[in-house]
Amino acid sequence: MLVEAPSGFVPTDLPTTRILHAAVTSVARCNGITPKAALARLEAGDRASHSTFRYWVAKYVASYLGELDVVFRAFYVYGSAIGCEANPASDIDVIVIVDRACDEVKNLVRQVNLALTTGFRRLLGFPRDPTSLLDICIHERSRQAERCTDDEGLCRGLHTRPICLWRSDPGSNGGSLSGSPRQSHTCRQGMISPH
Repeated sequence: MLVEAPSGFVPTDLPTTRILHAAVTSVARCNGITPKAALARLEAGDRASHSTFRYWVAKYVASYLGELDVVFRAFYVYGSAIGCEANPASDIDVIVIVDRACDEVKNLVRQVNLALTTGFRRLLGFPRDPTSLLDICIHERSRQAERCTDDEGLCRGLHTRPICLWRSDPGSNGGSLSGSPRQSHTCRQGMISPH
């Protein structure tokens, strides 16, 4: 039985401040500095810090969406968040696998994006950029499984291989974008292992 997202979901339901501050703390921990120094690096536009920050925002958002126990089945991150190429205006490229890409799910991810974008701009004192912190591609699980039989599927055309941050069925190999869902980063170039 399909359980829909909670009706009346508003951005205040998302622990935006907690997610953003946890990501800053992760940048600090990886670099052996204080959260205040990590925030200063972000404000100064340090690319490695922005990539690490975006990776961890994606990780915490994936965890949040997974806890909703609705239609979300997997969450992947790719692009500058894992390639150490992010700048202050970069978005976070994610792929979300759902049971069914209904309007309520699309609205939910739009609201999550709005809340995070607003919180990010407020955190760093950016008046206009980025216009969107998350670039979310929503794919239905049935279509993703059809296109990913060769473990490439949605990866074609991407400059970086997506990393699975969360999956509802971690034992499943079918339709994986990144091979093992336990794939992790090292602290190389400002990244820290998510597991």
